[in-house]
Amino acid sequence: MTYTWKPNWNETRQHFIRWWNQEGLLLSCWGDHDALIPHADVADPGAAPTVADKYTNLDWITANSHHRLSQKDFLGDILPFAGSGPDWLGPLLGAKPEFAPSTVWIHPHLADVAEAEKLPPFRFDPENRWWQLIEALMKRNVEMARGKYLVAYPFGIENLDALASVRGSEILMMDMIERPEWVKEKLEEIHQFEQDVYRRLHAIIQAEDGSMAVRPFRLWAPGRAGLLQCDASAMFSTEMFERFELPILKRRCASLEYSVYHIDGSQCLPHVDALLSIAELKAIEWTPDPAVPNGGDRHWYALYQKILAAGKSVQVTEITGEQIVPLLDNIGAKGVYVLANWMDRPSFEKVLNDVQKYHSL
Repeated sequence: MTYTWKPNWNETRQHFIRWWNQEGLLLSCWGDHDALIPHADVADPGAAPTVADKYTNLDWITANSHHRLSQKDFLGDILPFAGSGPDWLGPLLGAKPEFAPSTVWIHPHLADVAEAEKLPPFRFDPENRWWQLIEALMKRNVEMARGKYLVAYPFGIENLDALASVRGSEILMMDMIERPEWVKEKLEEIHQFEQDVYRRLHAIIQAEDGSMAVRPFRLWAPGRAGLLQCDASAMFSTEMFERFELPILKRRCASLEYSVYHIDGSQCLPHVDALLSIAELKAIEWTPDPAVPNGGDRHWYALYQKILAAGKSVQVTEITGEQIVPLLDNIGAKGVYVLANWMDRPSFEKVLNDVQKYHSL
């Protein structure tokens, strides 16, 4: 496969393969850069007519994405891909979306403690309005991409986080104590639900060579890939993590060829050892919270080294350009994916030049 709106695609493809195998370095950043020469003359659809249209108007979403990608350069290992807006798994399970100009808030629909037993089994429904929107959007994206750019799997929220989006985080914490078997039952239903969704979307977006992209944290893999997380684990112990989340994570990783776990915030760090015990987990991403040093600070070098020593690749985020070379000098470049804070074009090109030596190590 080639993607004509990213001329260095073959190089980036090899960088990803080497990263998954703990053999090489990836360098990307949040955002992209205005193209020196646009890839195509694509009409700008203008602003979305309403806030809701920004997330639900199929014609506007696909036209806006196609136009934006046509006007951008994807330097280094930045991926050009169309996605689907917010993470829709919560609404697919019954949570209520609230559309805002810069985000979508997901509200629980069964937040009364006494109503847990009234929650029907989670079953995939092809008639669900949100599923029909997502399916149509991904199909339209694939049609418009046509070898120009990738179309990415949109979801990252699952398991306990997905249940929290339906039940409410605080109430779910009580459920884990007062009705643990009910929680396990619902996690099993969500796992099967997510598998159904993944299978259907994967069939739409996978490339001819079996490769695919994943929107959260800008991932690509030569096979079935996914991002895993449990932000709710910031609120409970390692024992609870191993009781409720770890068994499902192991099964999810086993169903994928390439998996990354997203650690969101320092409150989730106690679970690192449990994550490293998952043989099938390929990589771990670390996102520091604002109360601790950023991802490029030497404070985290030992964490990255521990992940690498366990045979996992690592993704470093929240790192500035000037921190990248010291990081690589200390932890090495094999199996390291640097997803840096946004830099303007000259700054990013300088960093790309600075790290060239690590690709040959």
